[in-house]
Amino acid sequence: MPVPSRGLVITENTHARPPAERSELADVVDALSFTQWNPPSVRAGWRVRGVTKHMSMGFRRRIPALASARGHDVPHGLDITFALGLDHRAPVERPRPRLPASLRAARGSSGPAWTPPNRAPPTPAGRTEAVGGRSPGRARSCYSLRTDVVFPASTSDRKRPIRGQPGVKSAGMVESTVPILPCQALPPVLEFYSALGFEVTLHQRSPSPYAVVQRGAIQLHFFGMKQYDPGASYSTCLVRTDDVDALHAAFQEGLRSAYGRVPTRGLPRIGPVGDTSHGVRQFLVTDPGGNCLRIGQPIRADQRHQPAPEEPFAKALHHAALFADSKEDPAAAARVLDRALARPDGPPPPVLLFRILALRADLSHRLADGASAESFTRRAEVVAAELTEEERESVRDDLKRLADVLL
Repeated sequence: MPVPSRGLVITENTHARPPAERSELADVVDALSFTQWNPPSVRAGWRVRGVTKHMSMGFRRRIPALASARGHDVPHGLDITFALGLDHRAPVERPRPRLPASLRAARGSSGPAWTPPNRAPPTPAGRTEAVGGRSPGRARSCYSLRTDVVFPASTSDRKRPIRGQPGVKSAGMVESTVPILPCQALPPVLEFYSALGFEVTLHQRSPSPYAVVQRGAIQLHFFGMKQYDPGASYSTCLVRTDDVDALHAAFQEGLRSAYGRVPTRGLPRIGPVGDTSHGVRQFLVTDPGGNCLRIGQPIRADQRHQPAPEEPFAKALHHAALFADSKEDPAAAARVLDRALARPDGPPPPVLLFRILALRADLSHRLADGASAESFTRRAEVVAAELTEEERESVRDDLKRLADVLL
């Protein structure tokens, strides 16, 4: 009986599988792109390349000889995940041309083991999955490289459902969505995301400009268009996180280190972090290509927009915040606050007045109106000095906004 499988169970006669199967596997492996070959699988600690390489090991090495070399007694079968013990976590490029060639040649135990080149940078966590399984009662294996490539064990099995095919339920199946965003030129975009702590996992210059960046589970793809106008871009992407404040602080520090300052207007730029009326704490980042990343953390279950307050000053702040931090229209937000501050029934209570003045100072800074920014900042500082500790805690985001203006 084979040992209990924690991976693919391969029996001794796998090296004798029909040439057509080996050729079919080689064709699919040869066609894999970098993004299909290199990302991690949903099996913890394993990449697609590692699972693929291990599944095909029976084509290229005699398993009993390999197991014996590693001190395993394998009378009937081998758990390849356990027995191979190879460094499947090491970064490698896509499998060309040696792996497909060795599959087509069907080397036995006399041939050298295929060792992938070790040049590409490591890729952080991703969502692509590669799985392998053994056909019941057969010596051949069936393969599924999700999410794009599926092929059966042999021609006679093509009508038999295989785990991973569309319409076939599969335990642990995971889908993901990756945005592909435009930009006029890739280099400034890649430099920007490198400053934010992203890793450039792919930079293709021909036949068309294309790049991939990744930071943890955030993966973004970009394509170049010379005629693209970043200033007129409406491209946006939603990123969910469980610690928006830590990510905002890390981005600010990275930008300050790379640019000598934290850019808050023009391209690129990063906005302040704060609570929104739709139950998300968020901030916006816009890259040199004009693409906006809306990065947020839900703070309540109901994420529908709350109605604007009835009190005139609170209502003005509500609408101005939407213009400023959601629509990125600082001019419209400034007009709303200026009308509120000019009301004859003012001023509002100190906490509300401070929030209005802090936002107005930030808006002046974004509009490159230095004199107005300084005036509103000084007025906000005077009001802040009179707030109690409890009141200051309630406006901590606004205090941070004002401090960023001073920087």
